[in-house]
Order: sequence, then C-alpha cells, then structure tokens
Amino acid sequence: ILEGNRESPSTIQKAMMDYMITCGIKWWRKWNKTGQSEKPSISDIERSYEHHAMMVHLSLIKENQKSVRQIVEMEWPKAVENYKSFDLETSPENHPFRERWKLQLERSRALKRIQSLPFSDIAYFIDCCLEITTKPIFDHRSGSPYSFYPGKPWIYLLNSDDEGMELQYDKNKPREILTKRAAIIVGGNILSRGLTIEGLCVTVFGRTAAQEMGDTVLQR
Repeated sequence: ILEGNRESPSTIQKAMMDYMITCGIKWWRKWNKTGQSEKPSISDIERSYEHHAMMVHLSLIKENQKSVRQIVEMEWPKAVENYKSFDLETSPENHPFRERWKLQLERSRALKRIQSLPFSDIAYFIDCCLEITTKPIFDHRSGSPYSFYPGKPWIYLLNSDDEGMELQYDKNKPREILTKRAAIIVGGNILSRGLTIEGLCVTVFGRTAAQEMGDTVLQR
C-alpha cells in the first residue's frame, strides 16, 4: 500500500468519517444539554469534555505498526476532504460523507430516539475534533518542559518496545501528557491485552487467527 501497489482498504476512510461524526455528535449532545448559546472553545473541550477515540488494529506484529500508522496518516487527509466537500443540501446521495452521515442518523433514530441532527452545529464540533486529533503528542518521558516525539507524530502508537507511547488518563498528571480528548490509536498485541481506551467508539480490526474463539472476537 505504501509503495502504491494497491489501494488502502476502504474501511479505513469510512471508519475515519464515522470517528468524526460520532465525536461531533457526542460533544454536541453535551453542549446542547447545557442550554448555552455560545459553543465551547478548544481549551474548554480539552478540559472538560468526554474522550473520543478510534483504534486501528491491523497486525499483531510489532514491526508492522509504524507502517500501519503511515497508512492511517496517508488516508486521513482524504477522509477530511470528504467531510470538507460535503454540503447537506447539495451533495449527491453517493457522496462518501453523506453515506456515513445517513447511517449515523438511522442509528440515532433507532437507538436514541433522536429524529434529526443539526449538521451545522455538529460540524463545529467535528472541526474541533479534527484540530485536537492532529495535535502533536508530547513525549511523557522527556520531562518538564515536555517536548514532542521526534517528527511530531499525532497518532498514538502503542507498542511494547521503547518507542511505544502511553495513554495517560490520570488527571493528576501534567496536562501536556494527558491523552488527547480526540485520539486515533494504532497498535498490535498490546491492544488485545485488556487495555482501556476511554471513549473508544470506532475500531478498524482486520486480521485472522488459526483458531479464532468467539468470545475473544466479541471482546475485541
């Protein structure tokens, strides 16, 4: 895929659009309950709103994880462009983002009894999600003042080696190294070992096993 010999799985972009939409709705619902007219700032969202996360689990092999992260980085701008080019009134039925929006609307009606979703308000929170998601990650091992990881990656890479990042949810930790309120996480074996990811809403999971057990698949 990285060498251009084949296309990335379409599920990655679909998952990214679902990640944007579900984050926008989650944060919009919280704001809507406050009855406030002014929408929250990025700082307010980072301080007091719920976590939202997407996990990409395509391989157990540790050496593959950096390549997986590269693929996610490569697909992200395409998913963002699908969102940016979408117009609720004029975009055709087969527009990639409309397809995901329509599916979410159907789920909201069936599961939450929400009959309509105000796209213009939700779009504000989607924009906040995009901004927070792509913020570079601070290296928790660098010490205060904290510095970014080399190359300023914005996707969490969870590996069991020295390059692996950590998810920090302890509010007593310095704010710089706390897990971002909107985060995309790539990993392998460590993601199958009971790791807690707060606000996990979307998962891209693709691998096979010689003897796959039903309860294990369900837990994932």
